[in-house]
Amino acid sequence: MNALDLSDSSTLWNSDHQSSNKRQIYQINFNRTVDIRKLYIVFQGGFVGVDCELLLRKDEEAKFQKLEDAYVEPDDTNELQEFIIPDSGTQPICTALRLSFG
Repeated sequence: MNALDLSDSSTLWNSDHQSSNKRQIYQINFNRTVDIRKLYIVFQGGFVGVDCELLLRKDEEAKFQKLEDAYVEPDDTNELQEFIIPDSGTQPICTALRLSFG
C-alpha cells in the first residue's frame, strides 16, 4: 500500500518541524481490521524521521496505544527500509496505525 498521493503535496510528510516542539504524526486509517507484521518506509535522504514511535488503534472507538516492543529507528537513506513488528504472543491487530516523530 502506498499511503501517499504524489500528485498532492499536502499528503507528503514534511520534516521541517525544528521551529516547534510538537511531534509530527503520520496516520493511516485502514477502514478495516488488519494484522500488522511489517512496516516499510522510504524517506528522502537527509529528511528522515527521528525519535519514532509506533501507535495502534484496536478499533474505531479506542485510543491509540504505543506498541512498546516495536523498534522503528529509520536510517538516513532513501532506500526502502523494513521494520519487523515483534510477535508478543498475539499479533497486533488494528484499524489504524500512527507514526509519531519527535
